[in-house]
Amino acid sequence: MADRVSTRRVAGARVVRETWGRALRCAAAALATCAVGCASYERRPLDESAHWAAFEARLDTLLGEPPATQPAPWAVGAGRGEAGALTPGWRIVVGDGIDAAEAEAIAGMFNGDVRVARAQAQVSLAGAQASGLWRDPVIALDVMRMVDGGMDPWEVLASVGLELPLSGRLEAERALARAMHDADVSRIVAAEWGARQQVREAWVRWEAARREESALAALVQGLESLVATVEAMEKAGEATGLQAGLFRAELSDRRARLAEASAAAEAAALRVVALCGLAPGAAASLAPGGLAEAPVAPARDEALAAARRGSPALATARAEYEAAERELAMAVREGRPDLEIMPGLGRDGGENQVALGVTLPLPLLTGNRRAIAEREQKRELARVMFETEAEKLSGELREAYAMWEGARARAAVVREALEPETEALERSARAVARLGEVDVLMLLEALSRRQDAALMRIETERDEVLARLRIEGLIGPRRSEADAEQER
Repeated sequence: MADRVSTRRVAGARVVRETWGRALRCAAAALATCAVGCASYERRPLDESAHWAAFEARLDTLLGEPPATQPAPWAVGAGRGEAGALTPGWRIVVGDGIDAAEAEAIAGMFNGDVRVARAQAQVSLAGAQASGLWRDPVIALDVMRMVDGGMDPWEVLASVGLELPLSGRLEAERALARAMHDADVSRIVAAEWGARQQVREAWVRWEAARREESALAALVQGLESLVATVEAMEKAGEATGLQAGLFRAELSDRRARLAEASAAAEAAALRVVALCGLAPGAAASLAPGGLAEAPVAPARDEALAAARRGSPALATARAEYEAAERELAMAVREGRPDLEIMPGLGRDGGENQVALGVTLPLPLLTGNRRAIAEREQKRELARVMFETEAEKLSGELREAYAMWEGARARAAVVREALEPETEALERSARAVARLGEVDVLMLLEALSRRQDAALMRIETERDEVLARLRIEGLIGPRRSEADAEQER
């Protein structure tokens, strides 16, 4: 009897060892699988000093001869990879100064909004590349022992859970990821186009400010010589102190305006380099010129039709609506059950066993209804946002045309009437002065009117160009009907 008990104990101990050995081997295999599949993490702290050094040196990186295969200096979306980044490896010749076309190209690389849009597109691209994957398998290990003991009281079952995506969730997930990336690419194009327009407008304002500064400097120089003449006349008794005082007051006023114009020109130059993404020191490298003429504005109805095809804002709204559609489709797919199977191997009562578990959720209570309802409303929100964007575009385009027509009419009056009249008035005043009959007040008034007309012409020409650029910006990159039909 004692021998039988001893044999039973030995057999039980052997079964326990074998059972725990299998369990440990299964656990080791699971840990090894996790080690292979898990990603590693490496901390990358911000290097602010390196960023500031690179920011200050951006202009220097653009200096030098470009390769022979340099692409066009500016094209919206040109040279973009999957996430919209401009192809690196080419440089712009700015040794002779940065002109307007080069400033636009630099903004395409370094403008803050463009860089943020590209970085955001990299996020959605990474998500699209890793979307639509099967869920990781699940390893389960059940170990049980019969309370009453027995010859082989241990029961072990090891199984692997695999999900079969019968609901079509993976295809919907991939379609959603692609749609979200497409929306981000549309934002890149909008950011590039916006940066281009902002640089062009800032450039126009800078050149106008420089012209105003030059005109005021010439007037101050002329007034200084006239003040000296009038003061000499005052000493000779040919002019009164009041007349000489009026000239001195006018000279002080124009000097103050010249100081203001100089500051405005400097601020406009800093605005240009800021939009280009360059350090403020690059303002000294700006070279006037290089601004291409804005295309002739089409008729208002034609412009609206072109804007509906080419507006980056509308294109982004369309892409966001498509992403909302894909989100809803994804929510519907997630509400449908996926089949999960769990094949396994085990041992019970000393006998090997093969098991197969099947799990199928029943979408009777939730069915992902909350997510579906929310995403239905999100799609409706995207539709309303597109419609309001289209309505806003129509209103802004009409407003831009009104501003352009007003600027044209004002510029025509200044150019064709006011400026010739003030020039004639100044010539008459100087002709009278050459005859020895100096009318100080008339000469001062003639000079003042002539200068105001010159400044007004600069202002009206600036406003006319800005209005045309505004129309161009709302229309967007010009595309043919064939291109638009191909996109649709």
